[in-house]
Amino acid sequence: MNPFDSILLPITIGLTQVAKLVGLPKRFVPLFAIVVATGLGLNLGLDWPTSILVGLASIGLYSSVKNIVE
Repeated sequence: MNPFDSILLPITIGLTQVAKLVGLPKRFVPLFAIVVATGLGLNLGLDWPTSILVGLASIGLYSSVKNIVE
């Protein structure tokens, strides 16, 4: 297990939230999260399936929190 595995998820969530605040349309948020997680993960030495899973997890985590708050 790479030490960056646990760091990548909150970074991806944070960057996704910043992109939404800047004006990224909501329909592109999942794609943005996957692209960001994959790009960061590959640069940090993770393999691409793990990076994509981190992107998917960040979308699911955001969606779950959003549903609980609403």
